[in-house]
Amino acid sequence: SKQEQVLKKVKKSVEDGNFYEAQQLYKTLYFRYFSQQKYTEAREILTDGAMTMLKHQQITCGTELAQILVKLFSETHTPPSPQNIASLVDISKLYPRPDNEKISFLKAALQWSSAESEQKRGSALIYNELAYSYAASQQYMMAQKYFLKGDDVKSFSKMIKEWSKALYPGESDLLVSRSILQYLCLTNLRDANYLLDDYLNSSPPPSRTPLINFIRFLLLTLERDAHPLFEILRQRYSTAIKRDSSFSSFLDIIAEKFYKVKAKG
Repeated sequence: SKQEQVLKKVKKSVEDGNFYEAQQLYKTLYFRYFSQQKYTEAREILTDGAMTMLKHQQITCGTELAQILVKLFSETHTPPSPQNIASLVDISKLYPRPDNEKISFLKAALQWSSAESEQKRGSALIYNELAYSYAASQQYMMAQKYFLKGDDVKSFSKMIKEWSKALYPGESDLLVSRSILQYLCLTNLRDANYLLDDYLNSSPPPSRTPLINFIRFLLLTLERDAHPLFEILRQRYSTAIKRDSSFSSFLDIIAEKFYKVKAKG
């Protein structure tokens, strides 16, 4: 068939190192399938093209095909099924290093997965990939934002420990507490507890600062319907809470999410 002939040509171009030509042939095949509304074949050819290019370190060519794939998903309102997410994650993992092209591809993928999902929430696996990319280039603040919405708390905790090394001694409790409170704002008690346990089990063991004690009691309190106790904790540990100007507003959000209590003022 015509398609098979083009695929043979593609293979030869790749073997000869003519990557631009190979990319153009991948696009030709894609447009042919697309115009015939053969979306499965169109998806497969783009996935294969993007992965082939990235395996040969052709980042720009690979990214362009990967971006067309995401556009295809968006335009055809393809649901973010595990299979579709997996093919995007596979592409992401082939980037030789985290760079801006990888991040722009993942952000487009995130937007599609959010728009087409019933919960209007992006895929946790794509949030993970973005978090790994930012963490690898030591953009910890950005990585944190994506880790919180992903589902890989172990890698997040590991990154927090790395990040701590770049801070003043005595600030690591602030860092872990901030992440725990942000998890709680998302009502994610399980991962909040994991972060605290992993932090307390670090070696050498971290000092039990008033802030860490507050977080420990807070997590226990949120396990049950104990709003009065929550308020007592806030008062008792107000000095520790004041160490970070964002903590008070996080706690207002937590009170609303767990106890349906609106903040005063």
